[in-house]
Amino acid sequence: MRVSLSEAKAKLSEYIRLAQEQGETITITVDQRPAAELRAVAKVFRQLSPSEMVMINAFSDSICRKTVQQESFDVLEVLEDIRR
Repeated sequence: MRVSLSEAKAKLSEYIRLAQEQGETITITVDQRPAAELRAVAKVFRQLSPSEMVMINAFSDSICRKTVQQESFDVLEVLEDIRR
């Protein structure tokens, strides 16, 4: 969606709501040229699912066992073992 700077000023709250709720990116124009974009901030954190927690715990346990045994290991191999 493209809006002029004057329209963005007049309806800023509405456009912020649109960005947050619908993921819309609003391009603000000056003299009909894009000048800025208004979009929601990405949510960085989310709660892990139970299956993700199981995977992380298994990975952590596997790394700890290999470290205690003082083995060198390939992280990708550890991940493959966990997926099986």
